[in-house]
Amino acid sequence: MIPVRPDIFDVTGSREAISIDFGTVSGLGPDRNGVAATLETRVIMSPLIAARVATLLENNIRKYEAAFGELTQEVPPRPVGRTESDLLFDPVPGLSIDGSADRAAFLFESVERLGIPYAYERSFKLMAGTILPNRFLCGVKKGFLGDGSDGILIELCRKIGMPPQFLETFASRVQHADYVHFGFEEGVSGCIYKVYIEFDVGLKREHVDLRHMPAEPFELHIAFKWSPADESVRAVSRYTGFPFMTKETIEGRIADICRDAPDGECLGLTGRLLDRVYGKLPLHGFFYVEVREEGNPRVSFDVKVYEAGIPMREIFPIADGYRRHFAIPDDRFLPLYERIGDSTFGHVTGGIDRSGNEFLTLYFGVEWR
Repeated sequence: MIPVRPDIFDVTGSREAISIDFGTVSGLGPDRNGVAATLETRVIMSPLIAARVATLLENNIRKYEAAFGELTQEVPPRPVGRTESDLLFDPVPGLSIDGSADRAAFLFESVERLGIPYAYERSFKLMAGTILPNRFLCGVKKGFLGDGSDGILIELCRKIGMPPQFLETFASRVQHADYVHFGFEEGVSGCIYKVYIEFDVGLKREHVDLRHMPAEPFELHIAFKWSPADESVRAVSRYTGFPFMTKETIEGRIADICRDAPDGECLGLTGRLLDRVYGKLPLHGFFYVEVREEGNPRVSFDVKVYEAGIPMREIFPIADGYRRHFAIPDDRFLPLYERIGDSTFGHVTGGIDRSGNEFLTLYFGVEWR
């Protein structure tokens, strides 16, 4: 199934079936009073199924209006502007180099054109003297794409310029995916595209079952990362999940990852962060992941805590400690944090990047769009 976004429709019915025709406007009609349209899709349903669809549509429209206001006219698509104030991904004012703004908008728009719901998540990354706030992930569930989902996702990866050797591996493994995530991050010398394959291990929030959780470390993601502007910047990241780990065991593994850091301040702050959320997590506790890349020193940890339901403002003292540790100026950090204070804290990652430097990233506010 190839998703379409119609701008015109018509409904017809009989005793046996109700049909909905979807199409796109191609111009004015012959009398110039109507429009000419191209029929793209016809959905034929039994009256009972049509009634159920109508109920679901009514419920979802009610939720939409509660979130975004009453629908009195067509909602325009999100703008694909080319200035920081208009960008599709709502960037934090800051860096804009190497065509990053255009490349972010292109990736975002490419995902939106799939025409299906996607999970949108933001983050900011801290390194010595640097904060990188223009980062996002858009996660799509393959099931929403229906039959032919693998081919649709392969074509999308080709469209956004995934290197051929990465595309070959992606094509061979995407059949085993549950979700695929498309990401962008702006750096100090350019930007990076990222595509993650997430394998279905039954750990999504809506169906976590302790009886079926893997008992041994498992492959959660394989991620392909590259610079659209620099062919020398390429990496494959492998994410390993570790189930049933105590807070103390996680802290020990993080200490091992951060053993080459100049001091133990970042480790201590992360320990405080884990203490802060521990009592609010469900029985299966922390979701701990480690990341490694071949051919470079990258090694990092990732602790997911969305289920604790803690807003970012509640961890501000710890986040401000990270700011001081990485020597980030107040005027770069505080305006960002004021924008995200009500967002839900999602996960913390940190360790050594592919250049051998210490880093830490906070993720927040995942939502379905």
